[in-house]
Amino acid sequence: MAEKSLGRLVILGGDLNEASFLDWTESTKNVYDHNGVVMPWHNTLQLDKAGFIDAYRKAYPNPVTHPGFTFPADTPLVPLEKLAWAPDADDRDRIDYIFYLPSDQLELKEVKIIGPKGSIVRNQRVLETSEDPIETHDGVWPTDHKNLLAVFELKD
Repeated sequence: MAEKSLGRLVILGGDLNEASFLDWTESTKNVYDHNGVVMPWHNTLQLDKAGFIDAYRKAYPNPVTHPGFTFPADTPLVPLEKLAWAPDADDRDRIDYIFYLPSDQLELKEVKIIGPKGSIVRNQRVLETSEDPIETHDGVWPTDHKNLLAVFELKD
């Protein structure tokens, strides 16, 4: 919190390789192979306790209509066995994030997923059917993760 105490804006983004406690909730415990589990995932929970806001969940608070899956992305030129961690499961999760500390100088305007509409489910290539905003790309997608793009407005 040293940066905030100096009056600086703080934005943190990246691949945490861990799901979010905001996604493994009562409303999702029986979907996406969560198997009845409500999980207080450590990394996102600690960021939340420190005052950080999850940009995607701020814009799309419902993890059922907007699961925000970023992994595993369907990268068509990569063999399936290199994309799926658990070939017999639905191991889609939102593990890539943009967090920010609230400030009167910063307003979240938009957040969306960048990457292919396809994901890997039970060792199959599938198109996502959620209400998530996914902006597709031209060319070959280079990674097994989808990206996030958040647009903020800076205020005086």
